[in-house]
Amino acid sequence: MSLVLQKPRRLNPGDRIAIVSPSWGGPGDFPKRYEAGKRQLEDTFGLKVVEMPHALAPAEDLAAHPEWRAEDLHRPSPTPLSPVSSPVSVGTMPFASCPISTST
Repeated sequence: MSLVLQKPRRLNPGDRIAIVSPSWGGPGDFPKRYEAGKRQLEDTFGLKVVEMPHALAPAEDLAAHPEWRAEDLHRPSPTPLSPVSSPVSVGTMPFASCPISTST
């Protein structure tokens, strides 16, 4: 099976974006920093921010429940936008419903 990547369309004012936390839970642990970034997206770019259910969960809870992060990624949503990304995200792989390549 060959994977075809598509360039997403440009975001425009009024577009909705999803906030997910696929790694360690920075938005939940640093809410003031997260809120500043959210405000920037809304005020400067005119985007409508939609937080997925576990996006603001504390890092400790997300670490204990990688399936929560995967649920947020699979939830029907507008264009996903991740505020954080790290190797910790691999913890969601067993819960992913899409083919994932583990080759490097």
